[in-house]
Amino acid sequence: MKETMGLPDAPHTQSDLIAEVFSRERAFAAALKQRDRAGLESILAPEFQVVVGGGGPQITRETWLENAVVKAEYGELEFKGYRASVLGGLVVVDASFEWTVVRRPAGGQSQRYCVTGDVVEVWEKRQGNWQILWRHTTRVAEKPVL
Repeated sequence: MKETMGLPDAPHTQSDLIAEVFSRERAFAAALKQRDRAGLESILAPEFQVVVGGGGPQITRETWLENAVVKAEYGELEFKGYRASVLGGLVVVDASFEWTVVRRPAGGQSQRYCVTGDVVEVWEKRQGNWQILWRHTTRVAEKPVL
């Protein structure tokens, strides 16, 4: 807790915590776009995993990082309906997104897609930095961009 004139500051409000996490969301999107593995690693908790909705797979942190940095290239991200709630020491984010992605399959031709979907993330502040612990994503649509 910071001090001002010898008095401790008031604890962070829920709005402050949500603003901090939204800022980290933007850093996360920038790190993806730049294929910045170190930046992504600082945002993803060691136990991070992604669960894909509709009976899809559970993806480990290492697999997700490999896919994000080597096998795909991310373009513009737009959040729609971004909501966040503070639950104890956690912030849970619920949002819809639209993202431009270029996939680079091994031995195949790269293809650009517009991906829309929904995401739920659980964030926790550790050693002064917000990290994503868990993410559930559901792709609503994936359309090739010509």
